[in-house]
Amino acid sequence: MTFIQRPEVNNIYTNFLDKEVCNDALKYVEEVQDKITMSPYNCKCLTSDSLSHNILNDIKLQGLHFNILAHIQNYMTSSGVYYEGFIEKSWFNIYYKEFFQEYHVHMDPVFRAICGIVYLTDSPESITQFYMHDSIIVQPEFGKIVLFPDTVEHRVSANENDKKRITLAFNYQKCKVWKGIYND
Repeated sequence: MTFIQRPEVNNIYTNFLDKEVCNDALKYVEEVQDKITMSPYNCKCLTSDSLSHNILNDIKLQGLHFNILAHIQNYMTSSGVYYEGFIEKSWFNIYYKEFFQEYHVHMDPVFRAICGIVYLTDSPESITQFYMHDSIIVQPEFGKIVLFPDTVEHRVSANENDKKRITLAFNYQKCKVWKGIYND
C-alpha cells in the first residue's frame, strides 16, 4: 500500500486488487463491449454509462465490488477517518488509440465522495495524472487500484498505443463520519 501525501489535501492511495477478480472483470467488459458507447463529456472514450449508472451492482461483478470495498476500508483506516457510505456510481472506460479524458473532478453539489480507478489493462504510455499544486503521475498496471478525494483534479493522457486501455471508475458516497463504538 502506498500513500502519496500532500499537506493541503487527503492522501492518494494505491494498491492491487485480486488478479483473478480483475481477470473476471476484464472478461465481463469483453462480453458487454459492443453495448458501451462514447462518453457524453468533453473527452474521447467509451463508457458503460449507457448500460448502468452503477455497473458494480451487476451480480457478475460482485467479487470486484467486494474487493474494492475492502480497499476503501483500508484507505479510510489509514486516513484515520471512517465514513459510513456506499458505492454510488461506477462505470467502465475504454480508451482506444488517441482516446483520452480531460482534467476533471468528481465533486457532487450534495455529497462528498472517495473516488477510485481500477486498471484492468497495463498501459504504460497512457498515464493517469493527478494535479494537487504539482503533477502526480500514476502508472497504469493491471489490477492497480487508486483511491483519492473527490476534490482532486485528474486526467488520462491520450492512449498512444494500439492496445486498448480499460479501467473501472467509481465514487463511494460518504454518508456520515462513523464515531465508533458507544461507551457506557
